[in-house]
Amino acid sequence: MPHSYDFFNNDVKDFVYTSFPSGAKILDVGCGAGKYGKLLKERYSVDALEVFEPYIKEFNLNSIYQNVYNKNVKDLTLSEGQYSLAIMGDILEHLTVGEAQAVVDNFTRNKVSLLVLVPYSYPQGIMHDNEHEIHQQPDLTEAIFNERYPNFIKIFGNTRQGVFYKRG
Repeated sequence: MPHSYDFFNNDVKDFVYTSFPSGAKILDVGCGAGKYGKLLKERYSVDALEVFEPYIKEFNLNSIYQNVYNKNVKDLTLSEGQYSLAIMGDILEHLTVGEAQAVVDNFTRNKVSLLVLVPYSYPQGIMHDNEHEIHQQPDLTEAIFNERYPNFIKIFGNTRQGVFYKRG
């Protein structure tokens, strides 16, 4: 969905503010309606990656982000130092386990820190005529996330969502 839970918005903002200097380059992966761009653009240089082109116009993403790329994260080519942080707010569950692990590895290999938010036990099909909305990992829980994606630290969470961090 282009919108996600709002449980930890201020916590995420505070975490980023205390962990990254002003002006750091951030990539909002699967930005949807632009929540993290809106939260962080006053202090950071925030780019967006959005696979579903209609969201770019519907949510006027070009007015929120410095750069908006209509691209699938699976096809993203990074260079070391390009971004300090990538925020994946409700993204990994849309990829198969193997695809998601390859995406995480791509960021890690290029020394990009990751902030990952995942909903727990959340099946979802096509929404808004967008096949990318299908949850390929509807079974995620904290334990399953830790098993599939080692070396992340849980920084926030409740029974419906977890927020995890991995330093790049």
